[in-house]
Amino acid sequence: MVTQAKDSAALLARAEEIKFLGTQYAMNGLTPPPELEVEFQQIQEALRKGQEAAPKARAPRPH
Repeated sequence: MVTQAKDSAALLARAEEIKFLGTQYAMNGLTPPPELEVEFQQIQEALRKGQEAAPKARAPRPH
């Protein structure tokens, strides 16, 4: 679970970096390379699948 959290954090950080790069391209009147958009979509999909696969937190049962 800790590894999954670290992976998710790394993916989120990369997604933010891609968003920033896209903004920089736009500010300079350029179109970002399509590879960035593809990578961003792959990260979003991986994060979504990770959330679906993560066990749901449950309250402990009273004894």
